[in-house]
Amino acid sequence: MDLTGHGLRCRECSARAELAIYKSGNADNRMSEHLTRHELDRVVIDSRKQILVGVGALILAVAAYLFALGVGGVMYMMGGCVAFGIGAIARGLYRGQMAKAAIRQAPDARLIKG
Repeated sequence: MDLTGHGLRCRECSARAELAIYKSGNADNRMSEHLTRHELDRVVIDSRKQILVGVGALILAVAAYLFALGVGGVMYMMGGCVAFGIGAIARGLYRGQMAKAAIRQAPDARLIKG
């Protein structure tokens, strides 16, 4: 028995699910296997928030850098803020795309044998 996000699954069902994943050509996206539709929708919403945080970090870093240049100083620490902003945007985009793909490919109803 395998434990997934939707409960226990027998070995035969696990093997069929693995085969279906590789046949579909979407072996790198297994979100729908472990998350419900509601949770996938939540991931999409959270990914948008993460993108906004990244954009905000970039704006803050650029504003602080321009302020430091205006007063004659240089802020080396803003490089970390820029890296964080770019990373947050990239992660938000990636997770949002994966969750949307999982929603498109997931069936509307699941049969769980007890």
